[in-house]
This record gives sequence, structure tokens and C-alpha cells, in this order.
Amino acid sequence: MSMKAPPAGELDTLIGIYRKSNTPTGDTDLDTDLDLIIQRWAKIEPVGTAVYVGSFQTDTGITHRIYIDFTEGIKAEDVIRTSDGRQFRVQRSTNLNGRRVCTVLEVEELGDEETV
Repeated sequence: MSMKAPPAGELDTLIGIYRKSNTPTGDTDLDTDLDLIIQRWAKIEPVGTAVYVGSFQTDTGITHRIYIDFTEGIKAEDVIRTSDGRQFRVQRSTNLNGRRVCTVLEVEELGDEETV
């Protein structure tokens, strides 16, 4: 089934896409840094119940889909932060309908910045 790219007016949430890096500190500790790689306007929508339940059966935990203008290089485990403090972990990145117009990110919500 073919899906339409969201019109520009629906891209109403400013997001930052961050790359996570770990640096060893001491013998057993890691210091985690998030480096901003790109900002985009996005449409964020929760997935349906069937996708939500099915994702937990496969251990991916998909809770939302995020639509952005076509962007290459987004990897699983990148972190998305919204302007209102919500955080998501990218589980999968794909092109909408296989075309280079819109990128769809399937993500797992992590919570607010303060709680993660």
C-alpha cells in the first residue's frame, strides 16, 4: 500500500537528531555524549495497536513514526529530541514508498530528557 508524504504544514515539530558516543571513564564506567548531527521539522504520530504489540514480540519497541524530509545517514540507535523535551531512540529508518522524498523513522519513546 502506497502512503503519501505529509504536506509541509504537518511537519510541525522541530526535532534534533543526535549520534550517541561512549567514552570509557575509569575501569568500568562509560560517559555517554550526544552530538547533534541535524535538525529537521517533523510529523510525529503514534503507531497503531497492532504495530505496537507486534514490535514488542520482536523486541524492537516501536511506539511512534516520525516523518521528515528526505535525510540520509540516520542510524538505528540515534536519538531524537523534540523541542518540548521528549526523547526517542531510532529503531529503523526508511524512505517512504522507496522514494527519496520523505524519510520515515520508526522509534521507541524514551521519555523526557530529565528521566533518561
